[in-house]
Amino acid sequence: SGQSPIQLRNCQLQNVAPSFVNQPPTSPIRVDKGQDLFTMTADSFLNGSADTNRNKEQLFISVVNSTTEALYPEIYATPNTGSGQDRIIQSTPQAVDGNYKLKLTDANGNGLSTLSNSFNVIFNV
Repeated sequence: SGQSPIQLRNCQLQNVAPSFVNQPPTSPIRVDKGQDLFTMTADSFLNGSADTNRNKEQLFISVVNSTTEALYPEIYATPNTGSGQDRIIQSTPQAVDGNYKLKLTDANGNGLSTLSNSFNVIFNV
């Protein structure tokens, strides 16, 4: 009994949202304004690709207010886009205390997004 090839008709590939393997710190982050807050390693993010050789590519990271989800540019990731890189979460001297989330977007910022757990920042006075 020979096996027939599988035939798919009207098949559509689904785009899978990026995901966090590791989340930001759960303890409050206490630093001076303008300093680095924490580092997320390259292994912390996946872009949703089924290909494990390519699942860390083209990831864009921004920081948003944890309640409104509005972009908060005073806290940012360096580099904010790229493939397979550690990302340093940094603050400007104008940043304020608050609860924030990382927003991870695939396709270099043009694809699907997902939010991290929130992290709390308390700046030294």
